[in-house]
Amino acid sequence: MTTPSSSPGLRGRTLRSFLLLGAQKVVSVGVTAAGGIALARLLTPEMFGLYAILIFVITLGVRFSELGLGAALIQRRDLDLATGLSTAFTATFGLALVLGAAIMAAAPLIARWPGVSSEVAMPVRWLALLVVLSSLRMPAMVLLERRLAYLPLAIAETADTVTFNVVAIAAALWPCSGARPAGGRPSAGAGTSWSRC
Repeated sequence: MTTPSSSPGLRGRTLRSFLLLGAQKVVSVGVTAAGGIALARLLTPEMFGLYAILIFVITLGVRFSELGLGAALIQRRDLDLATGLSTAFTATFGLALVLGAAIMAAAPLIARWPGVSSEVAMPVRWLALLVVLSSLRMPAMVLLERRLAYLPLAIAETADTVTFNVVAIAAALWPCSGARPAGGRPSAGAGTSWSRC
């Protein structure tokens, strides 16, 4: 008697999914590293430090909002999509709203940390929306992963990483961004202003 886990079809799909996700992670790490290097070259040290703080705070919020409910639903053998998925989504979205609001409220406190510019408060507030927006992808991810349909997930994750880095680099190249001048060194009067335009 063959169990579902020992069937050749499932084994092949699992191996393909493993390889696909591994390749996606390699591409994602490469794009993130290239984006970070480009931003480190384009931004003043102060601006790059603010960028690092923003990314840390938002990534922390996104990770906490995920709760692991999606992973629990993926592993359940008998999932009632009508109730299980909607309940998990509601919990995840509710927590993301609370964490997004907490990050927005904490923005002035982050701006008071030693060595941090007070101008970081507004970008932190805007980027806190990413915590809420990231929770919206949970139902689709659960359904795709339960079906072992990793190609759409890999494409979406890669597109997300590439888009984020392209937008960050474009923002650094924007004339009002606080980027370094062509010579690579910030001018004497170049501050970390988010509103020089």
